Amino acid sequence: NGLTENNISVYPNPATDILHIDIPQIAGQEVTLELTDMAGRLISTESLTAQSNTISTNAVQNLSTGVYNVTIKFNDNSFNKKIIVK
Repeated sequence: NGLTENNISVYPNPATDILHIDIPQIAGQEVTLELTDMAGRLISTESLTAQSNTISTNAVQNLSTGVYNVTIKFNDNSFNKKIIVK
């Protein structure tokens, strides 16, 4: 389907309390978000049904400052994005 990490935008970056993820043509689909730290430890997993082409999570609000990896899974696809939390 030609979707790549480049089509997915994650903002704001750096994030503080809420993170928005734009994914083309995702509306109506189930999306799993996994947040891991740079040591590979799983911090949170969350399943969301996309109401639009943007999904939002507050999973970052209690994290310490640093770099984290967001894994976005849907339809047997898995995409990784790095985010900074401040």
